[in-house]
Amino acid sequence: MLPGVARGPGNRGGRRRGGEKDGDGVGTNFTPPREYGGYGIILLGGVTSNLLDEAMAWAVYGLLNRLSLTTELQIRFLGPVRCGDALTVVGSIASTN
Repeated sequence: MLPGVARGPGNRGGRRRGGEKDGDGVGTNFTPPREYGGYGIILLGGVTSNLLDEAMAWAVYGLLNRLSLTTELQIRFLGPVRCGDALTVVGSIASTN
């Protein structure tokens, strides 16, 4: 995992926080530093994917009190995410099937 986006409060290189309940989801705030940029200040797609994966995992843990593993991740990027912009990333449960 990349420093700054790795899971958990005990991770020395991580954000030192997990997800926080936010209505029907679990979310966190994160401002990606410039060194995570791939094209100037555009956030690398892998980092964006990692943030979304973390949001999914924290949603399962925070809302269902269960641990999870990602077995498949499909993402359609609709636009760029810029380094230095404050983000709110929220995961929710759409189905438990």
